[in-house]
Amino acid sequence: MKMQWAWVLPVLTILTLGGSAWGQGYPQGYAQPAGGYAAPGYQQGGPPPGYAPMYDPSVMMYAPPGSMPGGPPGYGQQVGYMQAEGPTPAPLPGSEPGVLAPMPGPSGYEGGPHEEGNYGSANAEDFGVDCPYCGGAGCDRCGGHHGLLGDVLGCVGPYPDGGCGAVRWYDFSLDYMYLKRDNIGRTTNFTSQGIAGPIVLSTDDLAFNESSSFRFTGMFQVGPGSSAEFVYYGLFFYESTVSVTDPNGNLFSAFSNFGTLPFNGFAETDQSDLQTLRYTSKFDNFEANFRQRWVAPSARYQGSWLIGARYFKLDEQLSLFTNSTTNNASAFYDTDIFNSMTGMQVGGDIWFCLLPGLRLGGEAKAGVYGNQAGQNTSISTSSGALFQENGDSADVAFVGDATLMATYRINYQWTAKLGYHFLYVDGVALATENFDPTPPALFFPLPGVNRTVNMNDNGNVFYHGFMAGLEFMW
Repeated sequence: MKMQWAWVLPVLTILTLGGSAWGQGYPQGYAQPAGGYAAPGYQQGGPPPGYAPMYDPSVMMYAPPGSMPGGPPGYGQQVGYMQAEGPTPAPLPGSEPGVLAPMPGPSGYEGGPHEEGNYGSANAEDFGVDCPYCGGAGCDRCGGHHGLLGDVLGCVGPYPDGGCGAVRWYDFSLDYMYLKRDNIGRTTNFTSQGIAGPIVLSTDDLAFNESSSFRFTGMFQVGPGSSAEFVYYGLFFYESTVSVTDPNGNLFSAFSNFGTLPFNGFAETDQSDLQTLRYTSKFDNFEANFRQRWVAPSARYQGSWLIGARYFKLDEQLSLFTNSTTNNASAFYDTDIFNSMTGMQVGGDIWFCLLPGLRLGGEAKAGVYGNQAGQNTSISTSSGALFQENGDSADVAFVGDATLMATYRINYQWTAKLGYHFLYVDGVALATENFDPTPPALFFPLPGVNRTVNMNDNGNVFYHGFMAGLEFMW
């Protein structure tokens, strides 16, 4: 056994050293003699016989992807030792005679410096197509360097031009808004079942559905980072109708204090078999603002402040129809309310850049306004009698709104946004709160009180809902 190891170990050592020598080659970059002029034993593509190859640090060595950079390569073997004749390098185009091109590396690898972990090129421009993100200038958005998920996210990701430092700007914006009005107003009772009986018809029975419309915003630059903008949204219309019936004609109205004054009520409004209440509301909003934008030093945050004027118009209508088959009489009550608010407002917005092209932020505006409110009321009966009155008031109102939004940049010109909008108005006249149950003189029997105009402008409304839109920049 000892004799066997005595000759096995030297043989393995010789084979190992021979394999290492065979795997070492000459560095590239030396001028090579033309084919056919090599001296005996001279390896084409290598240095002359007896020339000791030197390590040239400027020459890049090929390595498989993922290999760690190492030290200088080992020196080549002696000339003519176990070397097969290799191909003659081609002359370098445009160079002096005798200067030859470097030998090509293994298939699929490129010479020259590379970024760590990135060998070869897989950019779109290598296939004759400009990358849509950099226009062929060179980036890894289309390069497929991040796996399937990275490539998919790269294709559906936001347009990153300008990075987080790109100032939020657009020339006009169009938004779809879907808003709900929460409150009807303070409770007002209209109808009871039986004399002084339980209330069966009141404003608590009314409920508005959501309403949809559009908001348009246009702006133009007036200075460095500043712009003038115009905003309009409106045409929101809310409607609610509710009816109550009693085949026995046992419905009594608020005009007779529910059948108590006078007893059994009036012929037109009491002992009814049908009473119907209808409430409608609509509003329009106009703004003209000056906006100054700012960007934080880190460019991650940016925003603006604004000052401007707003005009807000709120119009409402309340209708009550009563019919008495027992008395063969009916009445129709209608009140129209209008609010016109004009004043100054201040506000601003702030945005946080999640990544280039994708932002989260919000905007808020508020102001104190003068409100010119008014009402027109008419009451008609089946006998043909008509009663009309009107009134107005001037008071202070408040209007404030806020929006939480996310913006997604589609390309250089278009940006999509999605958000939630809030709008609150206080100090307004509401139709439900301006219902006057005092009976007019045209009712039968004649009431014993005189009716005077009353105006209540202390109501408030609150709207909220989703919005989605597009911004466009020239």
